[in-house]
Amino acid sequence: VTGIDKLLDDRQVAKVHLVGAEMGSYIAAVYHRRFRTRVLTALVCNPILDFDYYCSRDFAYTKLPLAFVPEAMLRDVLTKDYPTISAEMAKRYEEEADQVAPLRCLVDALRLVERETQALGRTALVCRLGWVFEERNHADLVNAFRGVKTVILEAMDQNHVTFPMSVRITSRKLLIDAKVANIHWGGDYPYLANPSEFNMHLHVHINVAKFQHQMASVADLPAVAESVLDEMDDMDDSDVDEKEESSSDDSD
Repeated sequence: VTGIDKLLDDRQVAKVHLVGAEMGSYIAAVYHRRFRTRVLTALVCNPILDFDYYCSRDFAYTKLPLAFVPEAMLRDVLTKDYPTISAEMAKRYEEEADQVAPLRCLVDALRLVERETQALGRTALVCRLGWVFEERNHADLVNAFRGVKTVILEAMDQNHVTFPMSVRITSRKLLIDAKVANIHWGGDYPYLANPSEFNMHLHVHINVAKFQHQMASVADLPAVAESVLDEMDDMDDSDVDEKEESSSDDSD
């Protein structure tokens, strides 16, 4: 997460809207815990905040530095819980004529993730697994994103989501103040499979946050209301003056 902070410094970005999906949600929560003042809002999609879920992976080799672990083993550990394309899905994919049908989009997303994962080199694999060990002693994410407008976006096609329902329940408990929204379908990767609906939720989330930020505080509302009423009175007075001038012209 320190790398994210350095990236923001290099880009001269003071504050951000955090967006994380599955494992990325955990990283986003850890980032907020360390750099609270830089986070404006958070949107987490199919969040996995249960640290035990990550620790259930086969880390028998962890006595060795990750840099010395065979690349194939690193990739196997990283993809242990990745969704796979069943024979039935592959068959239906070939039979589906509609290029934007949900099933085709789901399969295309899974294949894209698989290709990108297979293309990762040793350094990238070590980076993606290394944070698990880095955060092993900092796994307490109770009340994560406290004080930040947070939305949990969950895909409703649970049959295409690989992680168990218990993980989803744990995330809701940890993000007790978060609002929950649903995306109709998208499986594990809604931002890839169903980007139009995902982006709609993201835009609504950010725009609502901007609107709330721009609104006056409750303490300022009386003053704001009084100012608005004064403006309305001025408008009424100007209308009266215009009517009087108009009637005067007519009489002439």
